[in-house]
Amino acid sequence: MPMEKDRKTKVLIIEDQDEYRGVLRQLLENEGFEVSEAAEGRLAIEQAAAVQPKLIISDIVLPDMHGSEAVREIVKSNGFRDTFIIFLSSLIGNGNADAGEMKIDVDGKKYVGMAKSTSRQTILTTIDRVLAN
Repeated sequence: MPMEKDRKTKVLIIEDQDEYRGVLRQLLENEGFEVSEAAEGRLAIEQAAAVQPKLIISDIVLPDMHGSEAVREIVKSNGFRDTFIIFLSSLIGNGNADAGEMKIDVDGKKYVGMAKSTSRQTILTTIDRVLAN
């Protein structure tokens, strides 16, 4: 079921690669999401407190901390227990777009992890599924 384009779900992208972050931003804004972004974990923690995202899409390897550490801090310090998390990383699937999903455990909670090379349509389908839960 496609996302309602007028819903304006807030999404925070945590990604240090400018080009990939821009591609994700454009993809999500074209689908009606309200997008914020951060290139580092510490900035992401501040940004999350400011924008209160419903969904966080995070890289795993960031310049200043591990992506799971940033997510842990966001959830703990800002009380985002109902925020949905998706990890996109080149570490997942060794760059194989067909690698599928894996579960990433952060403090006992399982989050979706996918390769950065995953198709745009699969990313959108996964976002729809995650937000529907």
